[in-house]
Formats: sequence, structure tokens, C-alpha cells
Amino acid sequence: MLRRLKAFVEPRQTPRFTALLFALLCSSAYGFAKEITPNKALEIAKRYITPAVVTQKSRATRATSAAASTPFYLYNDKRGQGFVIVSADDVMGEVLAYSTKGSLDTTKLNPEARFLLQQYREVYRALQQYPQTKSRALVASSQTDEVAPLLKSHWGQGEPYNQQTQYVTGCVATAMAQLMYFHQWPKRGQGENSYTVAFDHTQRTANFAASEYAWKQMLPDYPHGSYTQQQANAVAKLMNDVGISVFMQYTSGASSASNYAAAQAFRNHFDYDVAMITKQDEGTSHFLEIVQSELRKGFPLYISGNSKNNAAGHAWVADGFDRNGMVHMNFGWDGQADGFYSLSALSLSTSGKEFNGRPLAFNRQLMVMAVHPNRQGTPPIDEQLREGAPNLAFTIEGDMHFTETPPTTTGTEAHITINHFTNQSSQPFCGDLGIGIFSADDSPVRICPSTFHEAGGYTVSRFADYGGKMSPSALINEDVTIPLKLSGLADGQYTLSAVACERHASGDFGSWTKLKKAPRIVFKVEAGHISYLEMPSTAPAFQLMAAPTFDKPLYSGAKNTAHVMLRKLNALPFDGVVSLEFIGSDGLPAATFTTEKSVDFEMFATTRVTLPLSLPEHLTPGDYELRLSVIKDYTQETCIVRSVNMQAPTHVNVEQRDQRNILFNNVLGIVQDNSGESIPADRIDQRTTPLFKLGCIAFSREQAEYTGPITLQLVDDEEKRSIDLKTNPDAISLNHEANTLQIMSGWLRASDLKIINNRDYRLTLTGKQGDKVIDLWPEDVAPFIVSIVNGPYNQYPDNGTDGIDEVAQAADVRFNGSLLEVSQEGLQRVSVYHPSGILVANKDIKGQNHVAIALPHGLYLVKITTQKGSFTKMVR
Repeated sequence: MLRRLKAFVEPRQTPRFTALLFALLCSSAYGFAKEITPNKALEIAKRYITPAVVTQKSRATRATSAAASTPFYLYNDKRGQGFVIVSADDVMGEVLAYSTKGSLDTTKLNPEARFLLQQYREVYRALQQYPQTKSRALVASSQTDEVAPLLKSHWGQGEPYNQQTQYVTGCVATAMAQLMYFHQWPKRGQGENSYTVAFDHTQRTANFAASEYAWKQMLPDYPHGSYTQQQANAVAKLMNDVGISVFMQYTSGASSASNYAAAQAFRNHFDYDVAMITKQDEGTSHFLEIVQSELRKGFPLYISGNSKNNAAGHAWVADGFDRNGMVHMNFGWDGQADGFYSLSALSLSTSGKEFNGRPLAFNRQLMVMAVHPNRQGTPPIDEQLREGAPNLAFTIEGDMHFTETPPTTTGTEAHITINHFTNQSSQPFCGDLGIGIFSADDSPVRICPSTFHEAGGYTVSRFADYGGKMSPSALINEDVTIPLKLSGLADGQYTLSAVACERHASGDFGSWTKLKKAPRIVFKVEAGHISYLEMPSTAPAFQLMAAPTFDKPLYSGAKNTAHVMLRKLNALPFDGVVSLEFIGSDGLPAATFTTEKSVDFEMFATTRVTLPLSLPEHLTPGDYELRLSVIKDYTQETCIVRSVNMQAPTHVNVEQRDQRNILFNNVLGIVQDNSGESIPADRIDQRTTPLFKLGCIAFSREQAEYTGPITLQLVDDEEKRSIDLKTNPDAISLNHEANTLQIMSGWLRASDLKIINNRDYRLTLTGKQGDKVIDLWPEDVAPFIVSIVNGPYNQYPDNGTDGIDEVAQAADVRFNGSLLEVSQEGLQRVSVYHPSGILVANKDIKGQNHVAIALPHGLYLVKITTQKGSFTKMVR
């Protein structure tokens, strides 16, 4: 039961206040529904942009009237500084795409972006048809780094790019040309080509060896009227040559060419090393790892997808990724719709009861092309990715284990057994199998071939009746045992992986490459002794790949977020919620937390999992062991997660937070119109609501003790202004009881406050301890942001600033690439909020002078806490 706060001025709790309080409490409850509502979508969008009101209303109205048929919500930034596409089903992940630049108009969308959006629609329909289906949206590599977009060009298909083609250049040629411009290679082409365009029966011919490409004359962008004819000729020549190299079929509406022609042109005419990689062959997790690996090395990729029934294809460039694994797309339409898009959301699987526990796939097929210039000093493409490499993969019964007891010394004779793998290639496989020993950096140390190697390889014996060839889709379901040589291994960490190599017609063997979707064994050698860090399993098994991380120090009674990396150690389906327990010294769980929804784990892959935490107030400070488990859907079977490196469990320390200045557990902001009704805080229209009140409902902590004044303020963090509001009550007394208080301003007018239109103002609540002003707004509660429209001021009538702690002037807050950097003497904590009030990041620094936080570019409020107090700055 809520008790009134004992205060110098005790507010009267009217029925309207009680109803308002109930509504606010209900609205703050978290929903676990699979469907994302329009209000929730808007809340998510505000983390990325400041949505335009018209866009919000139109999308929300449509979604409300036909929620079941709305696959996503699109919001554009009101200042034209980006867009965000929010999924209507959180199984696909909350955000499907976003950008910090430009806007997205679906009525004028380029074909490549339209293709991706259509694939999202089809995935959504599959989710509606098969309710047990899950997305691979949570699958990610174990790394949490990011690569900013590599391409500086934003080329298109019209003027001046098509000055020599006479038609739109085509997506294939534009993607190729942007990649070549990025590498500034070659200086001149090689060979020639000639063909006839079916549309207009014209003959197209080019002698690439006679073409010298003027890279220095080309521009990253070609805005109308801002380039010379020489600069236009340079890019037009490149586009024309590339088009002819791929047999581009030009038409007045669109121009088309094949991915195969693009790969051949790169190799034969422009001196590039090329490998084509498909998501179907690699599996979603490994496919994304390959994309990220190439981008980390500085190589943007050609990417292509085909519409349903293999209709017209689309090609563009993938040139970066963010810390959540979303991939940056450059679509080749003058920057239109360029941004970060989810590829993992295009992969679905289900292991529901209606499929007998077997996965049913709804994968949207994508292909990427790794493209490296054959230039001295440029590393070649990994042999594993080449088209001629063996394409063998484990199935869901796949296994790899020591035939005997796992050896404990390098001098012990050992064998590895593998089984249940298939030939994914469209070509027969003729060659050998083996076990590769790889170092910690994944370099091959030793290959241990099968006992059939000298006789021509495993397939020569196993498929003797079929010419020694393993046909496409052929399955090996019996044990294949391979001798393992461990002697002589130096101290260090190693991985055992199943490998295969092609046997050429000459009898020579090609390069050894790893089997796909594969188990592995990880071990460490010290003075000839072996200890195991990871072992696959035939039973359900998971393992932590790194110690869990948290957004901030762990405090009793505080909210937090845990991030864990779990690797699935077998192939059979085992999807479910993840549980995290804090185990006390008595061996019993002191606190337990679970994921908000079931997690889909891909076979032999690592998945990043996020768990929201709300540590109980009564959780005793001290040391706790962390225990993770996965609880299987339907059966509730529990699988305890193995510790990092199969060593001792991870321990964490829970601290007692200094509660002296923490008076309130929660504060809920309020705006009331002149009738006393609650209204939205965003864009209060002064024509219809010239009078309004601001305030909050504050919920005090039971241990809180305070007697003194309180003040509501509006703070303009952008221009460092604060405006005191007449506050009722203006003083309170807290005496170790949990209480609830409604704190309100008097009637307000924008003309009296001198606040300006379309400016975000933060509502604050402060008190005093002696002469020191203290911030009473809880750190864990998002800021309450207020703005007006149609008021009398578009700028302040004076140039003064007041009321902001002068220490704010010393802080250096800026973006450096994809990092938000804060430099300030004596930092204690940095909290980053979107202007809408959503907490984006929170870092405890403990006395350092600098912190860097990985964030997408945008407008943020940065709350900086130092040893001398706290203040807020705005950064763009």
C-alpha cells in the first residue's frame, strides 16, 4: 500500500491523481508479447533518431488498424538525419535497419533496398504462418568490435555515371565500380569483350588493355554542378568498361547482368582475386563471421540477393558493421537508403513439436563476393573461401570425438573419429579427409590425413564403385577414424578441426580446408602435458566463451545488463531461455534472471545473449559464483552451461551502493494541460495548450532520510541553460518510510519561461545538502524530456546562460569515428541518453579521466558524474 509523503506542504491525493498514478505504473510495466506494438516501436526508434511526427502518426495508425499484416515500422528523423526500421515481431530482432544520414521514402526506394525490405516482409509472413519459428537474429560472432563504413563514395546509376552507357549503369556495374574505386585498382584493364544488347541491338565493344583508369580524377560524390567534365569522363569511362565486361543488358528502365559475369570480369579483365560465398553453404553464423572477417581486414564485399523464384537479382556493397552485427549497405543510388541492415533476421528456423524436433528453414538466400586486388602486398583470399575448395559440412547428427580416452600428453598415440557429414557442393568431391591442428590465431600447424591418403584419399576407397567420387548431397553417416600426431607441439593453445582436400586429375592434392558447420576440440599444451578447453558433445551441451560482462558495477538494488557468449557444443536442436543464477557461499541461488524470450542456438556456433538484471535490495554484498543454464522449449529440460575453458566457474562481486543521496527508487514525469489531464511531453502545441504544468510522481526509498528544499527545473543541455520552476511542495521531509509524492510546478507559459520551439528540455528535481545542490533524479531512471511547438520564440531573446555547473565547460565530449569519447578530470560515471530519454549506454569509470563508448552517430545527452558532482552535455 502506498503511503503519503510527510512534507511541509502535503499534497491532496485526488481521484484524478490516483488514476494518473495507476496509468503511469501500468505503462511502465514491461510487455513480453512477441508482437511489437506501435508505441513500443516508437520507443525503440527514439534510441536512434528523433522521429518526425507525421511519420510516427501515419505508421502508428496503419499498424493499429492492421497489426497482423504490418511487418515493420519505418520512422524518419525529423531533421533528415537518418531513419530506423523497427520490426513488428521481436523474433526477427527489434531493429531491422537504421542510418544516421538522410531519410527513406518507400515510394521512391531503389530496387536493392526494396529487395531487402521485401525479404523482411516474407520472413514476417513465415513467422505468422509458423508460430514456433525463430530467427537467427541473436546469432553473432564472439567479437563485439565494429568497422565503420569503408567506402567513401556514394555513386549512382544516372548522370554523370551513365554518360557513356546512355542507359542506367546497372546495379552489378555500380557495385563493381565502387569496389574498384575503393581499391584504386587496376591502373589499366586486360583483354577485351564484345556483345550485342538485346534491347536496342547495339554492339558494345571494349579493349580493356587500352583503358587507363583516372582514379585521381574520380570523386566520392558527384552533386549536380559541382564537378568538371574531366571528372565526369573518368567515372563514366569506368562504368562503361565495367558494364561491357559483364555483358550488361541495357534497357531504358533497368540494366542487368549476372553475378557469375561479375566474378569472371573481376578475374579476367581487372586483375582481382575473387571468391563467392553463400549463406546456404556456410550457415548463418559462419556466413556473418566471414563477412565481418573480410571487413575487419579492410575489404568491402560485393553482395547479392535474388527475389522469390530466382527472379531478377540485386547487387550492392557491404562495407561495414556495427557492434550488434548489423551490416552497412551502400546500395549504389547516390546514398539513398544506405545504412545498417540486419542480415541475420533473414534466417529462420523452427524446432517445434510439429516438425519432430528437426529444424525447418526459411532462409533468404544471399551471396557475397570477396574481392582482393592482385597487387603486391595485398593478402590473398583465404583458401577456405575459394569456389574450388571442398564443400563438406556436418549434419545435425554430426559428431567429432577422440576414439580412445583423450590423451593427456603429446607423446600419447591418439585417433579422432568424425561422422555424419555431407557434400553440399553441386560437384562431386574426390579427395581426402583429415584433422587439422591450428594455432590460437587459426594458422595451420599440422595436417593429419586419413590412412587412405597415400592411396589417393578417403573417397577413392569409400566410393570405389562410383569412380572414387562423393556425389553431391551424399552423406557419410558411419565413423571415419583418423590418426592424430601430437608429438612435438610447442607450448600454446591449439584447435583440432576436421579438414578435407581435393584430389586433382593429376593426382596432386589441393589445399586443406575446414569442414563447415563443424565441431572442434580446443586444448592447451604446457611442457608436453595437455589440458582441454573445449570438447564437443553428443548430449546437449553449451559453454561460456568468455566471462560475462556487465554494463556497470553490480550493486544491490540496482538494474544492470549481463552479456554472455554461449557456444553450442552439439548439433541437435536445443533452443530455450537462458538462466543466470548468482550462487551464494551456501551453494544456493541468491538471485535468478532469465532472458525475456527463447534463444535460437545454431549448431556448433557462438551466440551473444543479453539478460536484463534487477538485483534485489536484500542481496547481500559479496562474492557470488555465476551459474548459467539453458532451459529447453516445451520439455523444460535444463542444460548447465560449462565454464570458460572448462575451468573454475566465474565469480563476481556485488557491492553495496552508497545510498545517502539516493532518495527515490523511481520518478515518473508528468505534463498536464489546463484541465488537469495528462498529455504527451513531446511537442506541446502552444496554440491548443497555452497553459500547462510539469511535475513528477516520486517514489522514495524506505531507507531515505532527507529534510530540505526541492526544486523542479527545465534544463537546456544544448545551450547550458536552466530555468527554475515554482515547485509545490517546495520542501519535503523523509523519515525512513517508503512514500509517494506528487511534485508539480505552477501554471506555465512558454512566453514566460522564454523556452524555444523544437528544443528538448530535461526536467530535473534537485535538493540541497548544506550549500551543495544534489540531483534527486535516480541514475537508473531515464531523463524526462519536454518540448514545445508554435510558441513565441525560435531562439532565446537574450544570449545569457545560467545555472549549469561550470565544470561542464571543461569536459570534452566528441565523436571520434564510431566512438563517443569523454575527457574530464576525475570521471566517476558517464551515462548516455537519447533525447527521448532512453538510456543508451552507462559506464562506471572510477576516477579515470577518459572513456570511449562505441555508439552510432546521433544526437545524445551525456550525463557526466565526477568527484565534484554531475552535469549534462549534448553531443551530435
